Amino acid sequence: MDAEAMLLSCLLWVDDVPAGDVAYVVDYLHPLDFFSPYSGALFGVMQALAGAGRVLNSEEVVRWVRDNPDRVDVTFPAGGACEVMVADLAGLGGVPASVVYWADEVLGRSYRRQFAAAVTYLSQVGATAPEGELFDHLAEVGARQRRATARREGFLPGVPTASGKDQDGRVQARGELVEVFAAVGQITARNTQRKSAGGGVTGGYAA
Repeated sequence: MDAEAMLLSCLLWVDDVPAGDVAYVVDYLHPLDFFSPYSGALFGVMQALAGAGRVLNSEEVVRWVRDNPDRVDVTFPAGGACEVMVADLAGLGGVPASVVYWADEVLGRSYRRQFAAAVTYLSQVGATAPEGELFDHLAEVGARQRRATARREGFLPGVPTASGKDQDGRVQARGELVEVFAAVGQITARNTQRKSAGGGVTGGYAA
């Protein structure tokens, strides 16, 4: 089962402005948590709708994409329109009550991709980087993975129906997420520079 598709399907069937668990999920996850760039783009649209106090249903999502083409960084299949994909997702029959379950699945898979990318990066750096730089690379990746782990482990305890609170935790998690993806971007840039210089190192965020 495609967890990303099911999460989006569940969100498309929310018939009111996001609140409670739905609002928490939309706030906690990031478009880059999605392996599919199309799914990530639609989730970003849903975040924009939620931020504007609007519902996330199919009609609103399609309207937002039409009205804001310059804010969508992918070209959807079927001639660039998102209607077909949105209709297919809605047709999966997701239910809002399952939002947390599928969000946890998406987040877990994102975390595994980050972890796998970190392992690959360290393996390649270990084979090519100057010896004096090895520990610094290890420390940097370790710090980033600790932040990623804290974010992963903090998701379920912060769900409103489970805890009834954790606004501070959400703010902290958003900050950690920004740091994680910023660090991944920096590592990817360094990999590209090293490869261009003949070092042959590749890696970074594998999503």
